[in-house]
Amino acid sequence: MAAEQKAPATLRCDKNPSWSDAKGTLSARFNCRHSTINWGYKISSGVKAIIIGKVTEQGVSWWNNGKRKPKNAGHVVGKDYHFHGTLKPVKHNDHVQFQDHMTFRVNVGGRPGTGSLAWASDVRAKK
Repeated sequence: MAAEQKAPATLRCDKNPSWSDAKGTLSARFNCRHSTINWGYKISSGVKAIIIGKVTEQGVSWWNNGKRKPKNAGHVVGKDYHFHGTLKPVKHNDHVQFQDHMTFRVNVGGRPGTGSLAWASDVRAKK
């Protein structure tokens, strides 16, 4: 059975929405004046509690109206870092998809290992 396709969320100029789950919180805004989407991501306190080192962020991959765009720069930083970036150019009614992947060392119940976290967003930019 095929997965049901969801419509993209609407990202408006005058709003700054955020979406949270057990892994973290993504915030984004469509900056109409500058034709950009600004995004930010914070890892949740539950995930931070098991991270025992630096977080290696791959850097956001993104597509505008189905066309792959240049990747945002990745980072190797502490778990409290506010990951952020800018996608440009983005115009009214563009369909933008973006995603990131992070890896880090963890300790869960005294057992060390490697953890990873991924997030993705699917939005339509509107004035």
